[in-house]
Amino acid sequence: MEIEEARYNVNKNAGKTRQLIATVMANMYTFMAVVLLATLVSTYDQLGLILRPQNNISFQVVAPFSMLLGFPIARFSCELYGRKFTLCIAAIPLTLCCVLLSVVENTLVLLTIAFALGGVGSALCLFTVPIYVAEISCDGIRGGLGTVRAIFMTIGLASAYLITYKRAFRDSAYIVMFFPLFLGLGFAFMPETPIYLYGTSGIEDTTKSLMQLRGNNQACVTYELSRMRENGQMMVSSKSYCFGKFFKDPGKRRGFIAACGLLCGQSVWQVITALHIWMHMHGLITADKVRVIPVIIFLTCQILGSIASSILMRWGGRRQLLFVSCIGTIIYFVAYVTIALLPYNLHASVWILIPLAILSIIAYYAGIGTLPSVIATEVFPRAVLSLGYMWSVTISWIVLFLLVGLTSLIDIPAYTAALINVGLCICYFVFIVAFVPETKGSNIEEIARGLRSGYKQ
Repeated sequence: MEIEEARYNVNKNAGKTRQLIATVMANMYTFMAVVLLATLVSTYDQLGLILRPQNNISFQVVAPFSMLLGFPIARFSCELYGRKFTLCIAAIPLTLCCVLLSVVENTLVLLTIAFALGGVGSALCLFTVPIYVAEISCDGIRGGLGTVRAIFMTIGLASAYLITYKRAFRDSAYIVMFFPLFLGLGFAFMPETPIYLYGTSGIEDTTKSLMQLRGNNQACVTYELSRMRENGQMMVSSKSYCFGKFFKDPGKRRGFIAACGLLCGQSVWQVITALHIWMHMHGLITADKVRVIPVIIFLTCQILGSIASSILMRWGGRRQLLFVSCIGTIIYFVAYVTIALLPYNLHASVWILIPLAILSIIAYYAGIGTLPSVIATEVFPRAVLSLGYMWSVTISWIVLFLLVGLTSLIDIPAYTAALINVGLCICYFVFIVAFVPETKGSNIEEIARGLRSGYKQ
């Protein structure tokens, strides 16, 4: 085993180009889910003018409820049929959603079905992609490949803005209608994850998948197969939907706290920051004075932050990037609150806040905006990864939907939202110190053993 490990260390990043290709293909589903969700939001905004109030209220909950229902469906499909199959069939509800949106004539029943299909299809994508990427990746590049998801989400937001801007929702749906279908057909040529195959199909299929993903590097494949045999039941997925003995195991309990806390904190930060931006630029947005250039700058900063996260992980750990991300966002919001509370207006304040805002966006997406989903797939043993991740991501989306509904009912000044974000970032910082382990440089089994015995700082 020591000889195999030595050979593996020499070739531990073997096949990284193939893993990158598979990661990019998987994250095209992330891109598609983001574009479709943005299209549904645009559709709802346009339909709000013609729907009756009682229908309008009930119509609001269709997509969120469908997404929450979609996460356990995705988990069921992942464990019963595999990660690859789940992503392939995700193309079906996404395509049907676009078809219905492009042909319906304000028929409430058909629109409701379209929104439900869009919610379920998006949940299938958003749940399965991080698990697929985590399970096909070598330990040395697992984090870097995990950050690709944030890049594709940002590209999806940019594309959605261009597709839906001043365009009828039927036209927007028609533009993206065939993309998920072609994506599903193309992904059929991607490999299934070795972890899933080991628990269901045996060594032969697992070896084929590893050879494909590791560039036919025999030393790397031999070591990973040996590690799978050594860890035994830790590699075989649990089919249960209930926690059962989940919380009785201290390692799984600590992993769940870390994953759920990171994802929920990310959701809260996104809502409060969106509220801050909305209240700060409300007049410009309602007057339609916000043009393409500010949006391009914002999305460019998101992409730069996501790329920076992948690059910086070569030198720093996950926790360090999260700390830097918290500090960067705190600096901007403290500066904003300070300037907002001054008894007089400073003309120079704009030139202070703009660069700080740009740096804070980059800092956020270099850490808080990118790493929670990466860490959430690393802190659970393979046997309960889909179960732990399902409950963590479901709870975080419930928090997101509840906060969106709550903030739509109340008016909070921009500086108050900024002050809330300062407190939130401080709490996030303390949470990382107390509950989040450093996962860089460790394989999943080592992380699981470390969590069982105590946090690895």
